[in-house]
Amino acid sequence: MISLPHWESSTNTAIVPDHSNIDIPKMGNAVLVPRVAEDADRTASDDTSSQNHFDSSSQLKQSAPLVSKVATSWVSCIRSVLQKQGIGQQAIEIMLNSWRNGTKKQYTSSISQWTSDCKLHNYNPTTPPVAQVLEFLTHQSNHLGYSAIGTTRSALSSFITLDVVNLGDHPLVERFMAGLFNRKPALPRYVETWNPHIVLDYFKSLPENESLELKQLTMKLTVLLALISAQRLQTLKALSLDGMSNTKDSFSFRLLEVLKQTSRHGGKNRHLAPIVLKKYPHDSKLSPVRFLKEYLTRTATLRTSQQLLLCYNKPPGPASRDTICRWIKQTLAASGVNTTVFKAHSCHSAATSAAKLARSPYGGYSGSCWMAFRLCFC
Repeated sequence: MISLPHWESSTNTAIVPDHSNIDIPKMGNAVLVPRVAEDADRTASDDTSSQNHFDSSSQLKQSAPLVSKVATSWVSCIRSVLQKQGIGQQAIEIMLNSWRNGTKKQYTSSISQWTSDCKLHNYNPTTPPVAQVLEFLTHQSNHLGYSAIGTTRSALSSFITLDVVNLGDHPLVERFMAGLFNRKPALPRYVETWNPHIVLDYFKSLPENESLELKQLTMKLTVLLALISAQRLQTLKALSLDGMSNTKDSFSFRLLEVLKQTSRHGGKNRHLAPIVLKKYPHDSKLSPVRFLKEYLTRTATLRTSQQLLLCYNKPPGPASRDTICRWIKQTLAASGVNTTVFKAHSCHSAATSAAKLARSPYGGYSGSCWMAFRLCFC
């Protein structure tokens, strides 16, 4: 459509009558006639330019991969790859359960950055070229260590195949990881550990169990369990009254949850062996059986959960892993352990190292862990 010209009332564009011949009106400014044609040409040109811009935009949208519609998270990437292989929804849900919750949490962070990078560089996150993967890992290595990059590689390997090879097994990716290790070698957190006698001497200096506040009793029991079992914080959190059995001189806890150490390939060692606590008659302040009996008595009327370790503040709900970690760290600091160096999980290395030095065949593990504790620490 051609727009009509806009007539202005200025002196330059007005129609002025000719008084010499009133019967024949003349146009005072002849420029107005060609201006109509110019406006029409300009309007048609604008319409053509807009149409060309629309066509080019449409072609760009059609040629660019729909990254935002393909995948935006780790789970959506997995689903996209499996659905392309014709796998049903129920089977996909079961396959997603093959990754533990902790692994999913780690992968989600890595893949979130990966999908953002793919969106920025206009690549499909499930079918990228190997050069783009290496470029992404290089960028990540500027602020992450070898172990963190290894986690990112594992996350990408869960759904990316390069040249009919899993991403993690691709020769170029393996060569990249080897070079990164030489640049940023993964060193152990601890090259030495603390002596468990420091904590046990602190426990001996405290009043009898019956005189301790619930906070002190809870924290003391938690650290003693960490030393006796030499287990992870996740395992301590999993201790439950549902899996507890006891005799006059011992307590035993079966682990009813799927833990990090639980393996479907483990055979007899598929699940962790029960944690056994035996009576220690030589010092009542170090006897876990007396500790546990007193703790269960104090918390009997407060319990709303079957989890063994409860928060001592109201409401006394089940303690989280982070809470258990904080209890251990505070107790270690009160005992004199340098907590700026040694974290809560250092109880594992402290217990097993002491067991090895004492030449204990048990190493602080399995149902005989209390025997290892007696040989090493008491």
